Amino acid sequence: MWFEFLLYGIIVLLATILGVITSAGGGSIINPVFDLIGIDNVSTIAVYSTIAVFSMCLSSLYKHANSGNQFDKIIMLLLATGSLTGGCSGDKILSLSTQTVSNSKVISSSVNITIFILLGVLLFTINREIFPRYQIRSKIVIFIFGLLVGTLSVFIGIGGGPLNVIVLLGFMSMTAKESTAYSIAMIFFLKFQKLLAYLY
Repeated sequence: MWFEFLLYGIIVLLATILGVITSAGGGSIINPVFDLIGIDNVSTIAVYSTIAVFSMCLSSLYKHANSGNQFDKIIMLLLATGSLTGGCSGDKILSLSTQTVSNSKVISSSVNITIFILLGVLLFTINREIFPRYQIRSKIVIFIFGLLVGTLSVFIGIGGGPLNVIVLLGFMSMTAKESTAYSIAMIFFLKFQKLLAYLY
């Protein structure tokens, strides 16, 4: 048991460092690596991953609160509520999947989707100048973005950072610095909902 905790702790530490360096978030690394190790089942891994990402999010919120950066409260609210709603949907989809499909198939699907998303983010980051520049400000579309990110993030068990990069930088034309507060808020409400679900 102690070896498992030590191994998970090292993974979370390294994932956090890599997440900060790449701006993709540690959650996108933690869950797939836990899955590949195969010590625990999907549900247990989801709990560990949620606690780790939520802790990282609290640390980021504290730092951002002291930075004095400004943000659009309406956009923040729309993205956060969308993520929260999507998180509930993703949780139900994951629950149904684990009940109807084998644990190995759910893990395999989760890992494959995560790899696809990370490759997409990598290509977008490297070749950002060749992609069209969108500046979407429609409240309905912004809410839908949050909803989709929340649903997919919970289903595959990542923090949401990579998806947030595409939404905030690709579709809303924010800079990496501007998008930080919005991304943290989306992840915070997403994981807060998940923690409440585990507790009750």
